[in-house]
Amino acid sequence: MRLATRTGLRWYAAAVAVVVVALGTTTYLGTAAGDDAIGHARTTAEPLAVAAENVYRALSDADATAAMVFLSGSQVQTSGVQRYDQDVREVSAGLAAIGGQTGISQPSNTSHPGTPPTPTPTLRTAVSRLLADVPVYTGLVGTAQADARQDLPVGAAYLREASALMRTDLLPSAQAVLRIETDRLAADAAAARGPDTVLVAAVVAFAVLIPAQLFVARRTRRRFNLGLVATTVLVGIVTIWAAAVSTAATSATADARTHRQSADALVTTDLAVLQAHGDELLSLAARGEDVGSYEGDYQTVSARLGTLLAADQGPGIADATTGYRDWKTAHGTLAQASSSPQADNTANVQALAQATGAQPGTGTLFTRVDGDVQGAIAIQEADYRAAIDTAGSDLRGLATGTAALIVFAFAAGAFGMDQRLREYR
Repeated sequence: MRLATRTGLRWYAAAVAVVVVALGTTTYLGTAAGDDAIGHARTTAEPLAVAAENVYRALSDADATAAMVFLSGSQVQTSGVQRYDQDVREVSAGLAAIGGQTGISQPSNTSHPGTPPTPTPTLRTAVSRLLADVPVYTGLVGTAQADARQDLPVGAAYLREASALMRTDLLPSAQAVLRIETDRLAADAAAARGPDTVLVAAVVAFAVLIPAQLFVARRTRRRFNLGLVATTVLVGIVTIWAAAVSTAATSATADARTHRQSADALVTTDLAVLQAHGDELLSLAARGEDVGSYEGDYQTVSARLGTLLAADQGPGIADATTGYRDWKTAHGTLAQASSSPQADNTANVQALAQATGAQPGTGTLFTRVDGDVQGAIAIQEADYRAAIDTAGSDLRGLATGTAALIVFAFAAGAFGMDQRLREYR
C-alpha cells in the first residue's frame, strides 16, 4: 500500500524530531554521568582516599617518632616532640574529614550540614575503633615519655604496650579505612568514561534521516532538502565529536587509574619504610627485653620493602632504592654495636644518636628514603589529578557543544520538513 505523501512527510518529520532529541538526550546523559563520576572522584573520593592515606601514614610515623622521643629521654629534641604532635593532629584531621563525609562524627563534633553518604558497616566499625583507641594510645605514649624523662625503666613497658595497640588495632583499622576509600576512588574512576551509547543513538538517527531524505526527494522531486541535509551534517558532527571525546576520556581515565595505582603502591612502600624505622627504634628502646622480636620484625619488613621498591616505578625510586641499601647496611652495623658486650654505655649512646638522626646513620638514611618515596607519591597523585581533570574538561565541553548543535539540528530538520508540508496543505 502506497503511503500518502503528506502522511509520509508527517511521519518522517516526527521521526526526525524524535531521533534528534534522543541523540541529544543520550549524549547529554552519558556525558553528565561520566562528568559526575569524575567530579565525585576529584572532589570527594580522592580527598577521602588521601585522608585515609594520611591517617595510616601519620599513625605509622607516630609509632616510630614516639620511640625516638622515648629513646632521647631527658635529651629529647623539640623537633621530635613536634613531629609526634603533628602526627596526632593529622590523624584527628583525617578522621574528622572521613567522618564528615560519611556521617561518622567524632564525639565532640556537631552534625555536618547536608546528607552524607551512608558508610559501610566495615568503615563505621574501623573509624569508630580509631576514634576510641587513639586517645588510649596517646595516653600510653605520654606515660612512657614521662617515665623516660625521669629515667624510670617502667617507661619501656608502656611504650611496648602502646606499640602493641598500634600494630594490633590502630593500623589494621586504618588499613581497612584506606582499602574502602581507595576502592571507592577506583569505582568512580572506572565510571568516568565517555558516552559510549551515543554511537547506537547515532546509527538510529542516520537510519531515519537517510530514508527521510530519499522519501522527500522522490515525492517532491527535489534532489536535496536543505533542512534535512543540515540536520544530517550536524548529527554527524555530534557523532564524530562524541566518539573522539569518548576515546580521549577513556584514555585519560585509564592514565588516571594507572597513576592512582602507582600512588597506592608507593603509599604501601612508604608505610613499610615507616614500619621498618619504627621496628628499628623499638628494638633499641626494648634494650633486649623483647628477646629480639622487634629486630625480627625489622628484618621481615625490610625484606618486603626491598621487594616493593623493586616493583615501584617513577621519579625518585632509584634514589630511594640506593638509600634503602645504604640504610640496610647501616642498620647491620647499628644492630651489632647495640647488641655486642660493652665495657660502658658508649656504643648504646652512639647507636641512639645514629637511629634518631642526631648523627649520620640509620635515622638520616630513613629520612632520605622516606622523602624520596613521598616525593614520588606526590608526583603520581598530581599526574592522576591532571589526567582526571583533562577527562572532565573534555566531557563538559562535549555536553555544552552538543546541546547547541542538537538545538540547531532540531530546528533545521523541523524547518526543512515544514517547508515540504506547506506544499501539501
